Amino acid sequence: MNNVEWSSSGAKPDTTKNRLPSTSVVASWPSITVTEHGDLIVLLQTLKNTGGTLLRVRKDRLRHGSPYFDNLLAPGKFQEGNLVAAVHAHLQELHEHVSDAPNEALPWITISDTGPLSRTYPPEEVLTDFFRILHGLDLRTTTTTYLADIAVIADMFQSLPVVARYVNSRGLLQGPDAKARNKLTSGSWFNEERLRQRLLLGVLLDHPQWVGPCSKQLITGGPAQYSRAEERDLSEDDALWWNLPDSLENELLYRRECILDTINSVQSYFLKLYTTKQRQCKLGYDSSPQCDSFQLGEMIRFFTRIGTLRLSGILYDTATPESYTGDIEHLLEQLRQCPSYQIDRNHAHCGLRVRFLPILINLQTLISSNAAICGYCWKEDRPGHAWSSAGRIKEWKYKDFGDVSKLKGERACKAGHRKARKVFTAEERDWTLDT
Repeated sequence: MNNVEWSSSGAKPDTTKNRLPSTSVVASWPSITVTEHGDLIVLLQTLKNTGGTLLRVRKDRLRHGSPYFDNLLAPGKFQEGNLVAAVHAHLQELHEHVSDAPNEALPWITISDTGPLSRTYPPEEVLTDFFRILHGLDLRTTTTTYLADIAVIADMFQSLPVVARYVNSRGLLQGPDAKARNKLTSGSWFNEERLRQRLLLGVLLDHPQWVGPCSKQLITGGPAQYSRAEERDLSEDDALWWNLPDSLENELLYRRECILDTINSVQSYFLKLYTTKQRQCKLGYDSSPQCDSFQLGEMIRFFTRIGTLRLSGILYDTATPESYTGDIEHLLEQLRQCPSYQIDRNHAHCGLRVRFLPILINLQTLISSNAAICGYCWKEDRPGHAWSSAGRIKEWKYKDFGDVSKLKGERACKAGHRKARKVFTAEERDWTLDT
């Protein structure tokens, strides 16, 4: 079994051949008939289930829809395939059709792991509907959580293309799509588990319309676990969307950290600017030095009041500051409330606001348009789209901010992504407005 290619989530389905217990024992186990023409029994046995659930399926449908089962059940590759072929040959001598045989006479394989699913639905129900998809039958439930569970199983058994075609051709993601888009656009909704489920579905089932909005909300919305990501203790029982596969989890966290670092660098830039000997008030009055001191004091007061600056001595400090865990867009709105301080009426255009606000507006625009993971680019060019795997430029200058609004289509998409990546992942940033 070691030569079977496993799913991207790293889970390994465990299938073994065993002799079925006695007929009386098997008869007491729940039996689900996926199709009346089934010629194979899949026995689902998990650690939480001392008995088992029998699912009657068609071997050819499993092989056609799953490379995993195609390898497992092909004669000459694994012992399971040889045994199934031998039993079928024997049953053909006894019945006109192999599917006429009772459950206890059919060949069988065991599945003892269904992957990291939710606790909402029994695994036998999810596995049954996964098999129903392979047989081209209707699903009994199409909630977001249920579809996410099916996608996890499809990933395990290498059936994502088949399930994606089934789900998208029947519009199963279109119904909740409009409602989700309206809520995400309004910014009035933040249900982290549902967002994660939709993001997983978007990536696994080729529905990029969900990848962008959901990833943006997770990046900027401030899910609680990101405040102490290094201390998270994920249980083996947690569903796959709580630890998203294919580097997606790390990418979300990395983008959030980069955006926060960028915003913090703007604040630090102006604080440092007003603590240098270089005169910031350009009016040339005798009161200009006092104007700079006044602006620095008011700036510190504003930043400490909204919680983005902490004053602390460097001689001895036992406190370890935590990263910001709130909503990034709300943070930018708070920063934009910076008042127009002036020491007197002659200094109406001095101070932080007149220089701070244009930068914040540009950052808000860039975050709104390009902070999210683009579903199309993530699929087509993940190394080129991911921030976490890209090389960081040494220094980025605000005068190079540029404008990609006139570009159209794919050029605009990729140009916007490159621009955001340069701004947010740069090692150093120069926020000087003068060219």
